[in-house]
Amino acid sequence: MMIKFLVVILVLLSSIEIISGQETILKDITKSTDNFKYADLANGCSYSFMFEFSGANLAGDRNTIQSNQSSSTFTLFGDNENKSLSIGKLDLVFEIGQTSFVALLINYVSDILNNITVSTHKCEVLPQLLASENYIGITYQDSGNVVEYAATYGFDLKLKKSYASSLTVSCGTFSCQLMPFMSSYVFVQVGFPSALSVPDIQQQLYFTFTTPNPNNNVFISVDGLITDPFIDISVVKQPNITSGWVPASTSMFISISKPYGTVIAPYHLDGQTGGFKFLFQKVFETVNSVTLIAQRQIFQSSIIVNTDVAYYNDYQLLTSSDGYVQYNQSNPFPTFISNAAQFSSNYDTHPYYIWLVISGDEGAFKFLNTRLFTVSHASNPSKVLIPGRYVPANIGVRGGNYISATVQLRYMMSPYVPSSIQFMNLGNPIAPFSANVDTKSPVIGFVYFYPLQNSSVLVQISASDQESGINRFVLLNQYTIYAHESAISEPQYSSDGYLISGIFEAILEFNGKPINVFDPIIAVDNVGNIGTYSLTTTLTPPFLRFPGTIPADQFIPSNFFDVFHFLFTEYNSTTQIQVNTLYVNFTQPMDKNVKVYLIFDHNRMTMIPGEYDHDLKMWVIDFMVPLNPTGSKIFYSFSFPEMLVTSAALEKLVGSNSQLTVNITKGDRMPPIITSLTILGGFGYGGFEITIEDQINGLQSGEVRIQSNIESEPYYFHFDPITGDKDPYLGTYQFIIPEALYPQCNQPIYFQIVYVRLVDRGNLESIYDKGISLQDGFPVINPLLYIDNIADSFSFDCATPSSDNNPPNFYEVADTTYSNVNVGQEDRAWGLNFYGSDVESAMSPIQSVYCRLYTLNDEIYIRATIVANGNSYNGTCAAILPYGWAQGISQGEFRVSIYGFADVLYNIGSYENPNLVYNTYMDYNVPYIDGYYPISTNGGALTIKGHRFGNILELGDIQIEVTRGGQSVFYPATFAKGTLIVTANLPAYSQQFTVVVLRNNIPSNTLTISPTPPRQNPTTPPPTNPTNPPSCPGTPPCSGPSRGSCTSKGCECISPYRGNDCSSQTVPGGPPETGGNDPTTNSTTEIPTEGGGSITVTSLISVIALNELNFKGESVKNHSLSNWKLDNTTQDIGDVIATYSLTIDNDPIVKTNISVTIQYFKNETIIEFADQELKMYPSSLKYSIDIGEYKFAQSLNTLQLIMSVGISTSDDEIGSCINQEIGNTTESDSEFYKLQINDHSLYGRFIKRGIVDNNIRALSSTIQTSIDDNSKSNSIQSLIAINIPYYSESVLIDPDFSILLDSQPAQDKDNSICTAKSDKGLSKSQLAGIIIGCVAFAAIVAISIAYVIYKKKRAIHFQNKLKKLTNTND
Repeated sequence: MMIKFLVVILVLLSSIEIISGQETILKDITKSTDNFKYADLANGCSYSFMFEFSGANLAGDRNTIQSNQSSSTFTLFGDNENKSLSIGKLDLVFEIGQTSFVALLINYVSDILNNITVSTHKCEVLPQLLASENYIGITYQDSGNVVEYAATYGFDLKLKKSYASSLTVSCGTFSCQLMPFMSSYVFVQVGFPSALSVPDIQQQLYFTFTTPNPNNNVFISVDGLITDPFIDISVVKQPNITSGWVPASTSMFISISKPYGTVIAPYHLDGQTGGFKFLFQKVFETVNSVTLIAQRQIFQSSIIVNTDVAYYNDYQLLTSSDGYVQYNQSNPFPTFISNAAQFSSNYDTHPYYIWLVISGDEGAFKFLNTRLFTVSHASNPSKVLIPGRYVPANIGVRGGNYISATVQLRYMMSPYVPSSIQFMNLGNPIAPFSANVDTKSPVIGFVYFYPLQNSSVLVQISASDQESGINRFVLLNQYTIYAHESAISEPQYSSDGYLISGIFEAILEFNGKPINVFDPIIAVDNVGNIGTYSLTTTLTPPFLRFPGTIPADQFIPSNFFDVFHFLFTEYNSTTQIQVNTLYVNFTQPMDKNVKVYLIFDHNRMTMIPGEYDHDLKMWVIDFMVPLNPTGSKIFYSFSFPEMLVTSAALEKLVGSNSQLTVNITKGDRMPPIITSLTILGGFGYGGFEITIEDQINGLQSGEVRIQSNIESEPYYFHFDPITGDKDPYLGTYQFIIPEALYPQCNQPIYFQIVYVRLVDRGNLESIYDKGISLQDGFPVINPLLYIDNIADSFSFDCATPSSDNNPPNFYEVADTTYSNVNVGQEDRAWGLNFYGSDVESAMSPIQSVYCRLYTLNDEIYIRATIVANGNSYNGTCAAILPYGWAQGISQGEFRVSIYGFADVLYNIGSYENPNLVYNTYMDYNVPYIDGYYPISTNGGALTIKGHRFGNILELGDIQIEVTRGGQSVFYPATFAKGTLIVTANLPAYSQQFTVVVLRNNIPSNTLTISPTPPRQNPTTPPPTNPTNPPSCPGTPPCSGPSRGSCTSKGCECISPYRGNDCSSQTVPGGPPETGGNDPTTNSTTEIPTEGGGSITVTSLISVIALNELNFKGESVKNHSLSNWKLDNTTQDIGDVIATYSLTIDNDPIVKTNISVTIQYFKNETIIEFADQELKMYPSSLKYSIDIGEYKFAQSLNTLQLIMSVGISTSDDEIGSCINQEIGNTTESDSEFYKLQINDHSLYGRFIKRGIVDNNIRALSSTIQTSIDDNSKSNSIQSLIAINIPYYSESVLIDPDFSILLDSQPAQDKDNSICTAKSDKGLSKSQLAGIIIGCVAFAAIVAISIAYVIYKKKRAIHFQNKLKKLTNTND
């Protein structure tokens, strides 16, 4: 979109010059919308005014502002260093009828320096509220939202000002509140009364509107919530037990016959003292009945829980049933235990830090599980040295086993720690290291804010700490900025190596949630001392609220919405999820950098953002309507923070176009549920069998984890009805663990189900995690609510116990490649190789090994890639280090510990080389760019984000080189700070282009920009296509009628012919060989040739990386996909299926599970994917890739899944030709990628749809082809990136591949590359045609941790380094 970047520099100090010798200036800077309200006091209005005052005569002690009235209060928000420029707020009370006052600027000796008359809105009392004839009717929320409120009542009270502090409302026994939308319509949200609190209710609902003047109070009686007083109700409780263990959940199904229009409320009588987690929602609805579920999470043991439901029948209170459950059994899932008495500590002194060693004897840790960790002052926990984080189970374990382990952890700490510090879960507090301590707080010199687009703010901070050094900043109680990664130029380090001062910048992205801008800005040093920066200490802007927000108490005119238009307002969402768009505009000017939000009742945890579209000149929000919602209308809220208005109120404000209606016969908000659980056992195996039911939507995917009593990690099982050939509405699944995985044992091994996650096609999810059913802290339905024997287990006996209690040995591979890493560039690769063996026992098949990288007050965890072979193993830790890693100390020093290598007995070991130290560095003279805000193909200003642009004083120091189509143009900067630069307007351009930032003629790295095409105006009909006959590729079109027919969409090929012109046909071949340890397939086909010979065609396909990109296409986090586990190889629809899985430790809590199912189709088969029939051709290969929940850094980020595809032939390289084609195919609305050698090719089909959060979403893919002057002409390989949008739960994608015989050889095609024997040479233009290709498939911005970096030469260099790293132990 076109970016009209309106930089409003809020820092007045930098924009106002002090004019010596002139008289003082006093200026009223109050916003016109402020004080536009009715009297909130019985005798007047409490008003606030903002003032700016400047001038040389202000020097000296601070000055104040007073009014000419008897009482006023002045608050100085800030002034500059010599007090010649100040900002402050004056609070006073206006009398009824008053419109102005005189503001007096007074110095410290009470001299009046200046005065001005300030006029504002007339102070008026709230008018007499009219009676009930202004009532505009109840809107009952027929949706799942039966907890917060049941209905919206509206009253047209003809109000013309804000009444937020002048009017309150009560509803008798019901709960109610004013909607945060101050307009002439007064909307009241009414909720149910508390269960058992009211013995009976009346038919009428009584509203009491209270004003500051009691004489103006109004009582209004309207129709009550009960639309049908009689009810037919039944209740079923689950599970059917009398005693249980915690944590657990208790559920209650409530079925009600229609008509249903009374009040019901579940309740739980128990002794639980706190931490209540309660869920109550509608789950089914038909024309005859409604079913609701009430679920309570139980956390405390030894309590009695009585679950019941209260309801009103004929306006009288009744209850449904009795009975209770006592939760007094021991927890069958042991939790982590740390024994403080077993710990001790000591330390060594190094030039830049204290090297602390914390050790724990046997039993220091028990029952190894993920745990919380933080470091703080023992006497004051609010002083935090290392903020809280979750630590993988095996971190810190030196030896022992799952039940009882010894511990050793090392830390790099500042010697200036002033008091005892507490390491959470690591024993008792540790005393200070020396008498030379730091008790001084950091000092913040200034804080500047600059509003940006997309509701973001750039913050610039100057700070210092002369002893232990600056560690981080906390802003607005929500944002944390670390000093070592945010310095805009080289910071100052002390003689002992600490970062003691600098200028730091970061961009704060608004998340739509309330922010208190008066929360102090906090600086924290390396020993936990806290320095605060208040709005009353130094000059700051009048930053009263986050830019682009509307205060909840601001008056909204009745014609506030100029456009409020849904692309679709009616749905039949019984078969698939619907994609929709809301277009919004306003009658009054609004800040176009802000975001607006939709919050749906069916997903109240998610705020869906929308942004201003500069082409359409309105705000746009894309969203999805779920499958089979309950009720005839979809209830939602629209927010222009902090203002919020519900769909019920919008119907009164903008009409029926605001309503989303659905036409369904059965509503389903019930996720998949397990109806039976059976233990399986036999010779050499054990497992579980479960039956899953989802009556209406059907199961989409599931995950089950099974954990033993000797291991800290479970087995992961991912499944779905498509690959399992199961009925999605009622299917049975088995999860088997072979006993052969445990060739040695020392005790019986028991296995339990510890985790279940089921998702249906409507994005409804049920979760069970060792008794807890929560998602992001909110309760969700328990998939095992019907199961009484949840904790049952199967076991493997141990006939011959082993006496082995020694962990495997460990050896590192000496390699200086990564001893000193530049953490200020895009290639921040680091790696470590190791290997080892176990003399007595085989290696564990499932336990994860982690490299713990730690530096001053910081640490990160890298999951190693392990290849185990019987009793031996090889391993690699490889990662892209975070930007600025370890730069908190001048030497950039960090160390590495390795934890978790274990044998099948779970004898676990760890390793750290005390003599091995790594370093990092940064070149602050070279700028680095890593992102941009979206820019339209129509052109406009381009905003580039990055690092180390410096403290820019002159815009002329910055240039931006823009390269389009091989032509470079230099553009000036219109705005520049240390982390962000804005260019002058760029002309329209529809293809990708690159930019380089030059600061003082020093160039940055190159960044690829992908412009966004403009949306079609929703009010403009799409262009009509001419009736000319269709044109299709091929000579004749589609290679003739025997091969295909020409349609308006392109060629429709007749099997077995394929390709965009139907000129190729499928080559029959046998099933591929799988990679064994990873989802790689190697297909070899012998193809006869003339003269009785043959050609061998080999294809290689693999899944190699998953990368997170921000919305500018910049790499945020990269994951190399290795260490796969082969789950099974079974028979299915196709001839062979191999299923692989792995887990990415992307987040300490949320682990991303990826499964890849490889399916070979011997014969032509029709399958269904994403509500679309697909023809699988003979000898084709399909990859079904399921990616579980992923913890995105931000909601605007996306993922790229990287696949490597290649083909080679036994043709002589001399005279061979290679070619690459990309395009669209009509056979399944797909993109195709074709890699051709002579007359054979590998054909990949990537469907433009995927199942994202159980919704069908459009997907795209991009390609980068590795062809250069030295490429062989009898092989070709490419990397393909599948672009995945932001999601919450899961993604399922389904590419497939075939070997084709081409009637048109590669040498006859444009842009082919041949050897010298051909007429076509390896020209640079031909290479460019292949590498650049179509605009839509240009080079991927960032591929993977260890495969591709932006520039091709760097990619080759990095791949060579990775090859060296991973092949060392081969």
